Amino acid sequence: MSLLAPHPAPSFVSPELTPLSDHEWRVIDTSCDPDDAASVLGFVERMLDGQFEVIVLGPGHGINRLLLSSLDEVTAHFLSR
Repeated sequence: MSLLAPHPAPSFVSPELTPLSDHEWRVIDTSCDPDDAASVLGFVERMLDGQFEVIVLGPGHGINRLLLSSLDEVTAHFLSR
């Protein structure tokens, strides 16, 4: 008989950028139920200077702002979370 608790399954983020306009995207986790608010990982806006402002939503009320140079960098950031 083992007294060890089972390890929780690792969670994997599967980000997808959903266009909201020609310069704005919502970042969702496609591994979550789309009706679950936790599926929304953040928002992206292409700024006039070509950079991408990223608002990252965290657990609770955590919010972080990043400036990245491409949508590929945005996707890579969310994959590394």
